Amino acid sequence: MFKVTSDIWVCGCIDMRKGLDSLICIINGEDNLDCNNGDFFIFINKRGNKIKILFYKDKGFNLYYKKLDYGKFNINLDDKITKISRIKFNNILSKKV
Repeated sequence: MFKVTSDIWVCGCIDMRKGLDSLICIINGEDNLDCNNGDFFIFINKRGNKIKILFYKDKGFNLYYKKLDYGKFNINLDDKITKISRIKFNNILSKKV
C-alpha cells in the first residue's frame, strides 16, 4: 500500500475532526520532527478504530484515513510521539496483532 523509506512516528490520540493543517501544526510543534522530510505520522482516535496517516510526497502533503468497521488498531494510545518499525506499521495497517 505505502512504499515507506523514511521514519514512522505514532503521534498519539487526536480529535479526528482535525484537518491537514492542524496535524501539520502538531508535528511542527515538536523540536526534533519535520513533516516535510517524507516521514510518516500516524494519529489515532480515543476509541482506537480510526487512524490518519500524514506524509509528504511529490511536492505535497498526503492524508490517509482509515476507519475499522469492528475492532481496534494495535497502537498504544499514549500522548507522546514514538518511533515505530516498518513491520509494526504494516501490521497496524493490516490490523495484525
